[in-house]
Amino acid sequence: MKQLAFCVVTGLALTGCSIAEADTPEREDCMVLASDPAAQESFSERGLTTESFCDCVVAYIDAQPETEEAQMQLALEELTGEMESSEVSAEEGIGTLMAKSEEMDEETAQKMLGGIRLLGGMMNKFGEYFSAGDACPIP
Repeated sequence: MKQLAFCVVTGLALTGCSIAEADTPEREDCMVLASDPAAQESFSERGLTTESFCDCVVAYIDAQPETEEAQMQLALEELTGEMESSEVSAEEGIGTLMAKSEEMDEETAQKMLGGIRLLGGMMNKFGEYFSAGDACPIP
C-alpha cells in the first residue's frame, strides 16, 4: 500500500507534458491529487507545473479502454474525495480507501482497487518516460 502511494506521489513529480484539456471531472480530481504537499515539493524541485501533469493524466486516462478508464476515474474520484473530506495526503487517502474497500460491495471494491493499481501503473510509466526525457506517454 505504501509503495503504491509512493508511486502515485513520485509519479506526480516526474511528469512534464503539456496537452491542452478543458476542465473535466477527471482534471478537477487531478488538480486535487496534484495539490498534495509532497507532489508540490517535487514539482517545485523539477520546475514542473500542476497543469501539465493534469493534462497528461487526463489524456492518458481518456486513452484507456472503457473498462480501465472507468476504474481509473472511480479510483481518482474516490481518492481525491478522501483527500478533500479528511484533509489527508494521497498516501493516507490510498490507505483509507484500501481499508474502506473491505466494507464496499465486491463489485465496487474490485473496480476501485483495480483503478488504484492502474493509477499506480500509470505513474510508473510516467516515471520511466519522463526520467528518460520523453514526452507524455499517451498510449
